[in-house]
Amino acid sequence: MERYTGRVFSLPLLHPFGLRFRTVVALAAIGLIVLLWLVYWIIRLVRARTLLGIDNCPGCFSTDVRKTVDKGLSDGLFRLFGCLPYRCYGCGIRYFRAD
Repeated sequence: MERYTGRVFSLPLLHPFGLRFRTVVALAAIGLIVLLWLVYWIIRLVRARTLLGIDNCPGCFSTDVRKTVDKGLSDGLFRLFGCLPYRCYGCGIRYFRAD
């Protein structure tokens, strides 16, 4: 039987998947950042369409938008999910829209 010596008994923290606590926290932070990035782009995609179904720019709401060419790896990733790159001729921003 253990004797009480005035110190609080401490139980070791369980290590999920054998990882250290700071590693688990870092992985959770990275996961949160990726999740927020996905939510941001989903919101941008939804805002790119008006209630009337007319395609418009999410920045200036102009309807003067055209499809643009792929520029990099991220364009290919968005294309896998059915999103194409567009450019607004009103304000000049480039954005993705689900077609």
